[in-house]
Amino acid sequence: MRASDSHNFGYANEGESSTDSGYGAYSPEEDDDGTVTPKALGGPVGAQELAAYGERLDPRYRVEPSSKFKPGAIFKIVWSEPRGSTAQAAPTMSDKQSMKDPWGGHFHVGPRRFIVVATDEGHSTCVPILTYGGRGCRKSGVKPLKHGVIHERNRSAYKLPREPELGFPPVKARLNIEGERLSKESRVNYAKLTTIEHNIKVFFIGSIVKDEIPTIRANVDYCWEQKL
Repeated sequence: MRASDSHNFGYANEGESSTDSGYGAYSPEEDDDGTVTPKALGGPVGAQELAAYGERLDPRYRVEPSSKFKPGAIFKIVWSEPRGSTAQAAPTMSDKQSMKDPWGGHFHVGPRRFIVVATDEGHSTCVPILTYGGRGCRKSGVKPLKHGVIHERNRSAYKLPREPELGFPPVKARLNIEGERLSKESRVNYAKLTTIEHNIKVFFIGSIVKDEIPTIRANVDYCWEQKL
């Protein structure tokens, strides 16, 4: 196993604050010998898994009470995803670091942002904010009609040159952590519902502006109805 260069995952000075379930959410294997086996599967990455690669997690990531997972809240977690079959495949997260698992496979690890859509006991239904490697919805295979622009409230919405028409109008975010920014390529995928458990470490960075929270839920509902 090759350890990656020493990154401090989730720290505010890691370039663009993005798009990518749990710290401590992975159960140990039966008859575990106590050694942490790094996970290369897509999904959230725990602090123990990061430590196995010689990485550290920003201490601002913590397990938060369920009361903080209000509709419209925006938070970050550390996420992993397969690198893809080609070196040119763009990851869906920003600030990513490429790692190698014990079996020779490669995967990306980096922060991913989510918006809370609804909260139940112990978990929330969320949708991701993605940049698609800086390509926005120009990336091959992305469904533009399932997406909409998200931008900071004091900045204008930005559609990339040659980007297809998106399915939903822009929404504004209020970020309350110094150094956090949304890149101009940030897109919300309203069709990609993701369950996030409340026993994982997250970092809350802001929220959707209050009068646009119903718009977020309506967009999600519309995409869900199209699945039926």
